[in-house]
Amino acid sequence: TNEELETLIAEAHSRGMKVFFDIITNHTADIIDYQEGTYAYRNKEDYPYRDADGVEFDDRDYLGTGTFPTLDPATSFPYTPFTDTLPASTKYPLWLNDLTLYHNRGNSTFTSENSLYGDFYGLDDLFTEHPDVVDGMTEIYKSWISNYEIDGFRIDTVKHVNLEFWQEFTPEILAHAAAVGREDFFIFGEVFDGNPASLSRFTTDLPLDAVLDFGFQGTARNFAAQSGNTDNLRAFYENDDYYIDADSNAY
Repeated sequence: TNEELETLIAEAHSRGMKVFFDIITNHTADIIDYQEGTYAYRNKEDYPYRDADGVEFDDRDYLGTGTFPTLDPATSFPYTPFTDTLPASTKYPLWLNDLTLYHNRGNSTFTSENSLYGDFYGLDDLFTEHPDVVDGMTEIYKSWISNYEIDGFRIDTVKHVNLEFWQEFTPEILAHAAAVGREDFFIFGEVFDGNPASLSRFTTDLPLDAVLDFGFQGTARNFAAQSGNTDNLRAFYENDDYYIDADSNAY
């Protein structure tokens, strides 16, 4: 219950522990199905988005504008989304049940375009380029900060969400946390990539406080458990400069 959660947080804090919530904005449970009965990814070039009147458009033209074309489940997507086995209010908040707020392009193979637009093993991939999704997700996670004295977020599948989403979401979350008295609220992302050149973008180009260090994980495991050469460790640490910007570094 919520009351038990409050007790858990209070007891953790009394022991000098911090409580982080593992959150996600990329997808929801697999509730949406397609009328076509197939699920292979359909790309944007061959299957462009269309507005409710059938006019083609590129969603990226609307990033950061606060506006978006009106969509229709029957005409706007590469697949025709529907739900018929569960109530229309299965997801909460209720806006999550709007079929037009999902990419509806089929399953991701985690490469190129479909890494951002495809369903994560069938899980319904949110249309994170849509301002209603940005605003909705921001409000969800602001409410957790308002209602519970949590210390930060660990964000799942960060690299599968467009960068522009994080540029709006993260400052809003940090500003809200500071406004309710948690100036040290900390956000770190799960970016499943071992290359420091790629990983560092999420703390330099984006306002995330940190990322899970999969680069170190892989390099250290190779050395300690797989008899890897120490030259690999040296080469890894030589890439620390990638993380240096005005307010952070590899540490």
